[in-house]
Amino acid sequence: MTATSPPPRTVWGDHLVEVATWLVAWWSLLYWAGWSLDLSLWPLGWVWVVTSVLGVAAVALRSRRRRPRPAPADQPTGPSEPSADDRRTGGRRVELLRAAATGGAGVAVALLLVAVRDWPRSGWPLLWGLPVVALLLGLAAVLALPARPTAAGGVRRVEHLAAAALALAVGVLALFVNLPDYDDPYYVNRSVWIAEQGTAMTRDTIFGPGTYVSPYNGGIPIASIEALEGVLAHLSGISVGSLTWLVTTGIGAVGTVWAFWALARRWSLRTPLVVLVVAVAFMLLSGESRLGNFWIARMWQGKVLALTVLLPLVWVWADDLVRTRDRRRWWTMLVAGVAFVGLTSTAVILVPFLVGGMLVAALVLRHRELAVGALLLLVGPVVSGAAVVLLSTGVGDNGALRYGPETFRRVLGPDHWMVVVALVALGLAPLLVRGRAAALMAGATVLATFVVLVPPLLELADALTGSGPILWRVLYCVPIGVLVGLLAVVRLPRWTGPARPVAAVALPVAMVASFALAGAGLWDTTDHNGPAQLTSRPTWKVDLTAKAEVEAVLDAGATGVVLLPPMAMQVLPMVTTDAYAVDPRGWYTRILAEPQAQNEQRRLLARYARDKTPQLTGEDLGRALSTLDVTVVCVKQSRAERELPRLAEAGYADPQRRADMTCVTPT
Repeated sequence: MTATSPPPRTVWGDHLVEVATWLVAWWSLLYWAGWSLDLSLWPLGWVWVVTSVLGVAAVALRSRRRRPRPAPADQPTGPSEPSADDRRTGGRRVELLRAAATGGAGVAVALLLVAVRDWPRSGWPLLWGLPVVALLLGLAAVLALPARPTAAGGVRRVEHLAAAALALAVGVLALFVNLPDYDDPYYVNRSVWIAEQGTAMTRDTIFGPGTYVSPYNGGIPIASIEALEGVLAHLSGISVGSLTWLVTTGIGAVGTVWAFWALARRWSLRTPLVVLVVAVAFMLLSGESRLGNFWIARMWQGKVLALTVLLPLVWVWADDLVRTRDRRRWWTMLVAGVAFVGLTSTAVILVPFLVGGMLVAALVLRHRELAVGALLLLVGPVVSGAAVVLLSTGVGDNGALRYGPETFRRVLGPDHWMVVVALVALGLAPLLVRGRAAALMAGATVLATFVVLVPPLLELADALTGSGPILWRVLYCVPIGVLVGLLAVVRLPRWTGPARPVAAVALPVAMVASFALAGAGLWDTTDHNGPAQLTSRPTWKVDLTAKAEVEAVLDAGATGVVLLPPMAMQVLPMVTTDAYAVDPRGWYTRILAEPQAQNEQRRLLARYARDKTPQLTGEDLGRALSTLDVTVVCVKQSRAERELPRLAEAGYADPQRRADMTCVTPT
């Protein structure tokens, strides 16, 4: 049995993020009830608002009156103290381990720098093998060394204030970074539909009002966050775009930094504020990787909120269970699992990796409370996964499998130094994280994520679950940014003497400087959707020219199916469900379950919108437009003189100027 100890003192920010988790879980239950019974979500929104306000007020009043509960009499209140012999032996072992880790890390960095320049081909064995070897050795060291007291030092109020200031600064920055995302026509359209219609539609609402099966494999809309945004937009009168891209983004960006701060206070023996600053700098300068893309640049999406806000908090609450054995945390873990599902349907894929690491630690340490908490965390994802399998017309992703080398490049990016730092931090996770239980949980989870990327296991996982194309996301299961921050505060061996205090200052400064030189800011990235823009004021995360085009067409009263320039068609489903784009996204169009002849005409019109059909006759164009019953055709002003005769032959005339386009309607 492991001893209990008081957790680090919680502060108001910790309570706020925990309350937010409960509120997301509560809304998720209401949403699933409303969806399954085909109820309007607008009244349920009022139920959620009123009960949430009353519940938060009641908890706040109770917490002011309640005194801290004393620890059980049969359990010690602090960490167990090793004997003098254990301390001497353990101290020598720790110093030897630290020396070996320092030398090994130096060699590993050199080898990784060589390997990364030829990845993902011949360098892949080193890029995968070195961290795996380090993880195995680190886990063995954690098990072999005697337990040491792990009580955290006090964190001063000024440090909390500094962390809060950094969180607010990142939250403001997120409002000015504009990086449109290809997935938003689906996610934001769900919110728009609910804001305008009130019900959660299972079928597609991008191409029509439920005319077709959803392009996402006919999957049930299990995530609830988009429904919440749609309901709140309806109740408040705020547009869905402003609520999604400004309100959610700002709150989420503040929340992710605070979640990093909460985890840094648990995982770091010293200077957690330095850990936080380095972690934030690493994430801000990871613009060319999915680490940066799945952060404040896409904070409005539920999957990003789950991975960068909720997931670090789950690690914090698991640490609470280890330290206090307070069974009230079981409720938090259960609620966190429900909230995870409410934020992303991929919870059933990601949460088992977290739970596996927790169960390993619980088994080794014989910690019943941690084991029960881990299993409770799994309840929501397992139930949701069963619902998806039973109720969806298709399960899994249509994409190709992404094997280890492609996953590393996709998640860690093309910037060699940033990749090496991330891999070193992942490989040394068991030695960086404070506390035996936390180190075991983190190390076992990272090891599992590396192992599943090996082709046979990846293919087996895909065959069993259909999740192979998205398993690259498992690398997010342990917050890489926080691990990189822990690298900046490692203590050198004693034999380094005077270099130790110098390194304590020089190492984090050098790391941040290296990120600035080798990385790319989130505001200066091309990404897979890019390029990103740093705007002069907070704006929607869409192409602003296309947004103006859509607004001009809607102001003119457009309804039904419309053919617009490509970017405008991508924006349209994120603004209204009264008009439907011929081709909101090429991938959706290709997999849309509609009659083959109609889909061929739709794809022909998509090519026409991209100006890729120079030989298309007006008669053929008219046939395609008639097949889809297109009510408005708009082309850029630069194409108008060339296209108007062809459109007239197709039966579309009466040209009208709309923004920078010329629009025609059927004659």
